[in-house]
Amino acid sequence: LAHPALRMVLGITVVMNVFGFSYTGILPAFGAVAFHADPVGIGLLAAAEPFGALLTGLALAMRRGAQPGRGLLALGSGGFLCVLVLAAHAPSLPLAVMLLSIGGLGTAAFSSLQTGIVMMQAPPEARSRILGLTTTCIGTGPLGVLLIGALADAQGPRLAITAMALIGLAALTLVLLLTRR
Repeated sequence: LAHPALRMVLGITVVMNVFGFSYTGILPAFGAVAFHADPVGIGLLAAAEPFGALLTGLALAMRRGAQPGRGLLALGSGGFLCVLVLAAHAPSLPLAVMLLSIGGLGTAAFSSLQTGIVMMQAPPEARSRILGLTTTCIGTGPLGVLLIGALADAQGPRLAITAMALIGLAALTLVLLLTRR
């Protein structure tokens, strides 16, 4: 925890798993309520963000030069949370699918840099412990799924996704403030 970059990775990992990725738990309800989507439409919604992440991940893997750093991790995470707010209020299914695909850019940056920063910044003797802590932070995701499910039940899926993403942006800002050099 003495390393700001590692604290940042752990904090952002919790934020993304609790407030970002939890939207997938209510995606069928979101598609049905917001767009009256059939199973194919819900499948498109579910595939959109991972498809965008796949394309972006391939582009990141093929690039040359220095590894992107903490800035891209934070930007990708924040960008994804912003896209979630927009997608939650999209007026049509195709627009929501497009927005979630764009959100995949952010999740690809998050996913690739989450482990990359740990491997580059952690002292060799602590690397396995930090990776274990990262896995523990990933394990916080079910808390977010429970929370977004309760919010969706009480307020509807659009508002639940919006609230979780906005809380995630606030939490991300707090993490960034607490992990400045």
